[in-house]
Amino acid sequence: MLSFTEENYLKALLRITIDNSVEEVGTNELAAQLDVKPATVTDMLKKLKEKKLIKYEKYGKIGLNA
Repeated sequence: MLSFTEENYLKALLRITIDNSVEEVGTNELAAQLDVKPATVTDMLKKLKEKKLIKYEKYGKIGLNA
């Protein structure tokens, strides 16, 4: 089960990919969309990657898993 915050991160990631017609986005883009610091995004990305919900490598782009 996902937390409210995890859902918001996934929704923001989906929104950015759809709006910009891209498959992957950067940490800074996601941070700007959520109005949080990039370091905060990185912490959440690690959690979402552990749950196998996203594709993410340190210093790399972020994408949703199919």
